[in-house]
Amino acid sequence: MRFQVFKTDIYISFLFVAFFALLLLFDRTGLLMPAFFAAAVHEGGHIFAMSALKNKPSEIRISLGSVEIVRSVCFSYGGQAFIQAAGPLFNIVFFAVFFVFYKLLNSEMLLNFSFCSLIYGLFNLIPANGLDGGDLLYIFLSRKHSLSFSAAAVDILTGIFAAGSLFMLVLSVFSHKTDYRFLILLIYFLIGILSKNQNA
Repeated sequence: MRFQVFKTDIYISFLFVAFFALLLLFDRTGLLMPAFFAAAVHEGGHIFAMSALKNKPSEIRISLGSVEIVRSVCFSYGGQAFIQAAGPLFNIVFFAVFFVFYKLLNSEMLLNFSFCSLIYGLFNLIPANGLDGGDLLYIFLSRKHSLSFSAAAVDILTGIFAAGSLFMLVLSVFSHKTDYRFLILLIYFLIGILSKNQNA
């Protein structure tokens, strides 16, 4: 599926649409829409930052497991850091706004939207490949160190997070209370490592 919004080409893969429809069909938690909204707010933060720097994205590609925002120009270190930080910052701001409305209206739905936004923003601040925290760390390190050193540092941290997720998963299995959230984290960090190696 391909269309254009404000002169920005947007591509949404069929797999993403099919997977989202399947999740929506079987979701019994009521958290899918708040989680999807949190992701949309996050990407909106990146796009807002790019627009603030007078450079709208040339293309947005939404596929299963990733959102790629294609920039038409390269930014300074400060500009890149601003763009990467804007996503989590938007999530945290929306958390505060929705939490205030939850307190006023006492709506569980607003509470779900609030905490999904906060969790999504904080998760993306983890300094690992594929996350804004990893990109921010790479940007800051590359100002004083070589690009290869900066990339290696993020790779090592990603490996540490993967090992930690594996340890917690095994621990939960042996305690007979398997926590599949650690499995999801492990898969995510491994994908970050593998995709980085393929692009190298």
